[in-house]
Amino acid sequence: MNRESLEIKMTEMLDSGSYSKADESQLLEELRQYPDLAEAWELMRSGPVSISYDAVYPLEPVRNEDLEPIREALSPTTDLTTELLQWFPRYFAAAALMLLFLAGYFTISSGQSESFEGQVSEWIYLFGEEEQLQNQEFLVQELPFTFDYND
Repeated sequence: MNRESLEIKMTEMLDSGSYSKADESQLLEELRQYPDLAEAWELMRSGPVSISYDAVYPLEPVRNEDLEPIREALSPTTDLTTELLQWFPRYFAAAALMLLFLAGYFTISSGQSESFEGQVSEWIYLFGEEEQLQNQEFLVQELPFTFDYND
């Protein structure tokens, strides 16, 4: 009998659970050719292996000195100043950016111009056209040379 047939026969015998001593002795004779299958047969026939969790994870008594760091980490901080100093740097930058954003938004939206474009044009052109011409004439008079516009 080949190896695959033996494996099938072993599985069928274990699944049915009712096999005679003659069937088992015949199987053991055939398993002598395959010592690893004979070992697997013995392990499967012996049933499930019980695991003792106490052997794997031994329990030790709890000591108070081991619990102290845990208690300190879980206890609430009673000093408000310490608590505020821990959280202040984390949220200060976000609050400052939000304040700047809101201040800019309300400055733009509450301006006297009816549209945003009007507000921007007011920012760009701080003076009226007459005032701009007067400023340009003043600057031209201050220059040490003159322009000849007739050419």
